[in-house]
Amino acid sequence: MCTIALPEGSVATPEELSLSLPKDWNQKPATPETAIFGDGWVAAGASLGLYVPSAVSPKDANILVNPAHAAFGQVRLVGREEFHFDARLFEGGKGPSRPNP
Repeated sequence: MCTIALPEGSVATPEELSLSLPKDWNQKPATPETAIFGDGWVAAGASLGLYVPSAVSPKDANILVNPAHAAFGQVRLVGREEFHFDARLFEGGKGPSRPNP
């Protein structure tokens, strides 16, 4: 896993850019509308980064980084650490059972 630093003020929300996420942005597999949204954001170049909600954990957010943005060269790698997915995420079961009270 890597940690990056972006220039101050270079990350925006969709609302700040007058954008709306597609209705089905969190569907799996991703829909064409979601790809069109992302492609449009990259092409417009209005921000280096874009806060978007996490499809996996809706109370969390991700930051998309625009590699076509003029300030992309200012993105800095500031940390790197090994990351391992917990195998329990891929077992396909219901998870641990809990006794009924």
